[in-house]
Amino acid sequence: MDRADDQDVRSLTRDAAKTLPPGAGHYTAYVGPPNQYDFMGATQFRLLTTLGLREHHAVLDFGCGSLRAGRLLIPYLLEGR
Repeated sequence: MDRADDQDVRSLTRDAAKTLPPGAGHYTAYVGPPNQYDFMGATQFRLLTTLGLREHHAVLDFGCGSLRAGRLLIPYLLEGR
């Protein structure tokens, strides 16, 4: 895929990106099948809270993905956590 194609993929809507293969240039495809992006983020969040994560705890994200769980953790955790 050349740069122009990559730019086109990045500008897709979330619904349009759900048809892309895993690993494509859209943020929902970086970390797995894009049609499961929201489901997997919610699954990660639910697992962490089930195991005891609370709003006053801190989370360290190494930044290896597309902030899939972070999109839910940021509003849940207290500021600075």
